[in-house]
Amino acid sequence: MRRIMDMQTIRLIMTICWMSVASMVSAADNIVVKDVRITKGNWNYVEIELNNDAEYVAFQYDLYLPDGVFLGGWWKYEDRISESTTLSENQLDKGCYRFLAASMTGVPIKGNSGPIMGFNISIEDRVPLGSLTAYLRNVKLSKADGTGITFSELPFTITVVESSIIRIKDCSRQYGDENPKFEYTVEGGELDGEPDMYCNAWLYDPVGTYPIEAWGGSYTNTSVTIIPGTMTITKAPLTIKANDYTIKQGDFLPTFEATYEGFKNGEGDWVLNLLPKFSTTATSNSAPGVYEITVKGADAQNYEISYVAGKLTIEGPDFIPGDANGDTRVNVSDIVEMVNYILGKPSSKFQFEPSDVNGDGQVNVTDIVNVVNIIMSSGSRSFDFSDNEAY
Repeated sequence: MRRIMDMQTIRLIMTICWMSVASMVSAADNIVVKDVRITKGNWNYVEIELNNDAEYVAFQYDLYLPDGVFLGGWWKYEDRISESTTLSENQLDKGCYRFLAASMTGVPIKGNSGPIMGFNISIEDRVPLGSLTAYLRNVKLSKADGTGITFSELPFTITVVESSIIRIKDCSRQYGDENPKFEYTVEGGELDGEPDMYCNAWLYDPVGTYPIEAWGGSYTNTSVTIIPGTMTITKAPLTIKANDYTIKQGDFLPTFEATYEGFKNGEGDWVLNLLPKFSTTATSNSAPGVYEITVKGADAQNYEISYVAGKLTIEGPDFIPGDANGDTRVNVSDIVEMVNYILGKPSSKFQFEPSDVNGDGQVNVTDIVNVVNIIMSSGSRSFDFSDNEAY
């Protein structure tokens, strides 16, 4: 065990020595430090990315941070740097930190691109808004054979910004509709990326107000205040139209029903708190004509109801009582037709239903008396039902 540790120590010393050797910088081998934005009094992280063709087993750099900026935690990305690679940090001076990474087993950095390590930095409140410049200096990358590359200085920008306020806009939709696309405004510092906004209101949720909130998203700001919005679900329009009907004069009035337009989510009249009520001025004995069927009185939690009236058409009877010969007049000739029928001598003009004035299924003297009364009540020897004038 002692011998193994000695070998590891020797390998680490050799690796550090390799870092003094440098070759020309390859366009394919490069370290990239991305600029970062930080809110005053807050923190953010910085990643160091390595794009390389060569297999490096060690690297070193000095991190220089401007006044008011402090180093926090740091880490390595083990998907690229093996567990056998040690990573250490040592503060050389105020705002200057040296990082050293070396493989204890000679396993090179994996892959060819992406981050190899990262660190947190924080900003004091006293630091003014604007841009600060930080540096990686004395950057060295070493291979197992003792060759490598160096970079004297790699600057990156730290932009100090105000805290961002995400204010989610209020919106509305009708019951049963999909949620609209949520929108927001940003106050204070610029937002890097976008928030993910959501509202726990779905198609079947009733009329009311629901909060719109934001959680996560693509923004990288570390200090963000979110002001929720409100989505109001309003009643959906529902039209109730009374159905149209046609009856004969003297028939019973029908049972009125309605047609509905506007139900959502496959709903029907069973969701109504109160069913509609119908009315008309017509009766079964009303004169032939067209009468309005009004509808009103329905109620529903999630629907704004409007009404459309229907029509009741009353037609005249199929025959005129007493008009035995079908000439639309009731007079003595009809009595003659009825008498001939009773005597068993009906003519081709004779009609049974209008002759059965009392509706007892027979044509007899009683019906003749009724016809006489019809004629007498008209004050004439005949009564013309075609134009309602007596003769």
